[in-house]
Amino acid sequence: MLQDNPVYGHWAFVVRKGNNTYVLNDMSGTLRLYYIEDEDGITITSSMVAAIASIKSPKFDRVRLSAFLAGGYGNEIPFVEGVENVDSLKYLVIEEGKKPGWVKKDVQDVLRIETLDGAVTYVKGLFKKQMDILKKAIGNETVSIELTAGLDSRLIASNIKTAGLNYDFLNYPLYGPDKEVSAQIAEGLGKRMLVQTNDPCIKDFENHYGEFDYGFNFFRQYANPRWVVENKIQFSGARGECLDKPGFITKNDLRNINNLSISKLVMRLCLSNEMTKAAKEQFHRYMLSYFEKRGFELNNHLDEYEQMKFNQMLYGELTGDYMYCSGVQAHIYFYQIFNEWHFNHYVSNIATQVKLGRRLTIALIKDIDQELAFYPFVSHRRTKRNSLNVIDHLPIEYANYNGIKKILPDWVVDFIYKCMGRVFSAERFSQIDFKRYEDVIEVKSIMAHTNLYSAILNRLHSVETLRKIFDIS
Repeated sequence: MLQDNPVYGHWAFVVRKGNNTYVLNDMSGTLRLYYIEDEDGITITSSMVAAIASIKSPKFDRVRLSAFLAGGYGNEIPFVEGVENVDSLKYLVIEEGKKPGWVKKDVQDVLRIETLDGAVTYVKGLFKKQMDILKKAIGNETVSIELTAGLDSRLIASNIKTAGLNYDFLNYPLYGPDKEVSAQIAEGLGKRMLVQTNDPCIKDFENHYGEFDYGFNFFRQYANPRWVVENKIQFSGARGECLDKPGFITKNDLRNINNLSISKLVMRLCLSNEMTKAAKEQFHRYMLSYFEKRGFELNNHLDEYEQMKFNQMLYGELTGDYMYCSGVQAHIYFYQIFNEWHFNHYVSNIATQVKLGRRLTIALIKDIDQELAFYPFVSHRRTKRNSLNVIDHLPIEYANYNGIKKILPDWVVDFIYKCMGRVFSAERFSQIDFKRYEDVIEVKSIMAHTNLYSAILNRLHSVETLRKIFDIS
């Protein structure tokens, strides 16, 4: 069952067989499980909040709290002592009369692919296998495809369209090139463009405490109850670079492309200027230990499979970028590129040179659906709205707006965010005891620029709410 599981997406099961109980989740860890283990036994849950609530005298883990609030790649990490992430490459076995034990999941051998043509044929076959299963399950129901001007949603759309499913396009309220290009595609194909909106949470904060970034509900495992969507099944694309290239390779890493080690990557990816100096040093040591315990050699170059495994752990288990994909209440999210373990695992040994510059995604879109390849696209501000048909790769060194943002003073960026409508609530600001967090985040600068740091403040407000409810010391 574990070697060839037909279940797609993000899942967790408790299975009782004979006298044994088994607990397991998807092998990317996207539907996260948390556990507490002591002399009395083990508590395991899909809700971090539920895990915290089960502790008699909860206490902050200050090192992990700093990353949860401001570390970026730590924003799904447990921040209370005794609460741990389940290793998604293991499952739990509980036998009567014995201590619970963790068992490694079987991992199949992965086909090694060295050429672009070979990769296109292989990955296209995997897509076809997945779509055949989904087509049978979905039938004639109309689904939504989240569409922007980028490559990832285009690849998703090419598969849905070619499979013959009924579909509408959908996006969040978009602006600029994303809005223009996606509208051009929808009009050209004669499809509706739906817009996903949110009912604002203005007067009912008490019903949503624990929403660490005010994007999800209390238990972090269902679709946001404020989402306004028409179709109940929605397809979205994310982290296409995990298909095309290691997602952490940017222009800053080019000189180290053949020397990518955990020790180097953790330093750059997992630490932020909003964490205090002491917190950064402590969390750096924690992350090195985290990966070392999972079997990584910290200073060795990661091969393609190890890069993919690193991505699975970093994104799947520790960051919240993908938690909304487990929206099983109102929507079904299917991430063909990253968050399905089997697909992710099967493409994990494609040579890096085949994937760089988004070569694989571009070639796949052209091969799967020439009509969608005809339209312009925008990616990393370097494409000039070319049709996919006239290019075969993107520049490896891509441009973004972060450089401009770093040049501008914080007060200017704060003002721009305010003009864009990203304003942090003065009411919530007044409810935070900032002094309690001086050792883990740079409180003064965060307090001075509330719009710029509204994401951190939203999380901090939610942590404060939980602290008061559960009396976390």
